[in-house]
Amino acid sequence: MLSPSSNINSEEKNKKKESLLKRATANAQPEQDSSYADKFMERIIKMAIPTTTTSNPKELQRVTDRIQMQRSRPQLSMQIMSKNSILLLQRLSIPFELIDSIITIISWTDPLQTLCVLFTLTIIILKPINLITLPLFYVSFEIIIPAYLIKNPHLNDGSPYVKPRPVNEFSREFLLNVTDLQNHMLLYVVSWDFINEWCLKLFYFEDGILTWIIFVLLLSIGLLLENYGSNLIYYLLPIIKITLILFIWSFLIVLHPTMRKHAMDYFNIKVKVKTMNYLYQIEQYLTEYINFEQDQNKKNLVEIKQVEIFELQLFNKDAGWCPLCFTSDIYPTNSHFRSTNEAVDGVTSLAMIKPPPGWEWVEGESFEDNKKRKKRSKSKSEEEKPLIFGSSGWKVDMYPENWTSGAFESVLKVDTQSKWVYDSGSAPLMRRRRLLRGAARVSKRDCESDSEEE
Repeated sequence: MLSPSSNINSEEKNKKKESLLKRATANAQPEQDSSYADKFMERIIKMAIPTTTTSNPKELQRVTDRIQMQRSRPQLSMQIMSKNSILLLQRLSIPFELIDSIITIISWTDPLQTLCVLFTLTIIILKPINLITLPLFYVSFEIIIPAYLIKNPHLNDGSPYVKPRPVNEFSREFLLNVTDLQNHMLLYVVSWDFINEWCLKLFYFEDGILTWIIFVLLLSIGLLLENYGSNLIYYLLPIIKITLILFIWSFLIVLHPTMRKHAMDYFNIKVKVKTMNYLYQIEQYLTEYINFEQDQNKKNLVEIKQVEIFELQLFNKDAGWCPLCFTSDIYPTNSHFRSTNEAVDGVTSLAMIKPPPGWEWVEGESFEDNKKRKKRSKSKSEEEKPLIFGSSGWKVDMYPENWTSGAFESVLKVDTQSKWVYDSGSAPLMRRRRLLRGAARVSKRDCESDSEEE
């Protein structure tokens, strides 16, 4: 026979089992529903989103490998994403506090703290072994000793040391972590975009010549360091240390509010514009030089010369200056043709002028003309751009004194404004100006290829 108390205990046990079973089934039902929803969402994503957005086989293989790896992991789930995000945000206080500390240091909010960091970095650079020892000292004196004081409190009342733990998701600090995560996301985004943009420009053959130059430099530096790097670092280490210390101190000193104001006043818009113009001129010069070298290699040009022609005009009392012709002679007043009144030998249009046999016209200024300009002491603001006759390729010589000096000084007079050269005297009858165009000798290979095409 069972006693009444034993019956009561058995009934209570059965009730507890039933309640536990109900709770388990109640908890299992949402999990089962969420798993069905996750599988349904996974199917929709597979049908709606392609595996890759390009036809690159490497990218397809990379994405396929990641898909294969993810089969052993939970699929995309809003419930798991929300749970893991909460767990992550509960533990993000230290990184965001570190970012705030860096901002405080570089903005000189606490000058003593900034100076301490500068001295610490200086010590690390001068003695690199401190990079390993300082973290050991930090763990010893900032973590282990406070933890010991928690286990063995002393009589003096001070700030209590609390064990590190995730913050409560309903606390103010959790909300601060969410806000900092929102605001500091762009740090990664901007850094990624900056690095990606420069990598594309430098390493992915957007500019083939620049990429090959970087390749040769990296390969040369790598081979040099591989063979002589130890000796170079041994001799250059003091210089590297001093340079790094000066750079860090200068950088943080410039970021001081007082120095920052002076720096911003110095690097104003005008300085930025001048710098951009200077960099643009350098880039333009290098681009023109590289393009010319490419054209020279393509055409197999052996020699480049400068062809000159003179535009003559006669003075008429009624009509003023009238075009006469284009000729290879300047017809000064002391020439044989002027004294004998012979007809001027020339053409009426620049299109009728052909290059010498075996030569072809070259677009752009010739090297000889550029060299003459470089030898001049004029500033860039005083230099004048040559006048171009439409699409003919002929350019006016902006420095007529180069070819009028010497034998023609007594019979010719230069107008520096219009670049016309007049007959000397009170009533000149003729004026002329010099036109230039580059011509290149064509190689035999090009001549043979042209004849084969014909």
